[in-house]
Amino acid sequence: MIIVISAANTDVCLSMARIIKSSDFYKNVRLIGLTPDSPWPAREYFDDIITVPLASDPAYGAALADIFAKEKPDIFIPFSEAELSWFVKNPGVAITFPVKI
Repeated sequence: MIIVISAANTDVCLSMARIIKSSDFYKNVRLIGLTPDSPWPAREYFDDIITVPLASDPAYGAALADIFAKEKPDIFIPFSEAELSWFVKNPGVAITFPVKI
């Protein structure tokens, strides 16, 4: 299973990653964090870190589509308020992503 979590450097996402990685149920999960900034401290908690544009950047949607096509995640957890707002403003886009949001 592959899980992608955005806003990887936020406290809540770091805690979520730590909990997932410490669970026997998720021991075979590949956990990918998305962040528009430095890979640290998320690098300590996620298997991979991918840099993405901010949700306010016009390239955000295309970047997500590229990541989903390449990584083929089973679950995507958008976390930041800006990203959640982006999905509200672009409701049809989520349908085209081959992943559970």
